[in-house]
Amino acid sequence: MSVETSAQISSQEKTKPQRPICCKSCGQVVAERGDCGAAVEGDEHTFRNPAGYSFHVMVFSRAIGCKEVGPATKEASWFPGYAWRIALCSECEGHLGWHFSGGEAGSFYGLIVTRLSGV
Repeated sequence: MSVETSAQISSQEKTKPQRPICCKSCGQVVAERGDCGAAVEGDEHTFRNPAGYSFHVMVFSRAIGCKEVGPATKEASWFPGYAWRIALCSECEGHLGWHFSGGEAGSFYGLIVTRLSGV
């Protein structure tokens, strides 16, 4: 049995395929781990909507397994200058979060952590 150095193990970890981010309800791939983060400050945020519900969201630059529904609105946007639309799982249509667009940094998704697996 060979002894691997930490550098070898680190190299193997980098080349190992990373588990995708999926819809917790149906297993649909929603995003790749490399899509986490966007041009807004911070990758994770906790927000409260006007109805008093709190959401812990992760920011993704892309969400290949989401579809946006409804008109875009800037009303009560958590990110000043951005309009939002509801983002649903493209497979089961469960509410996964929101798509934000129109701001200086382009567009991104804020997905609800408790509705995802692989995070």
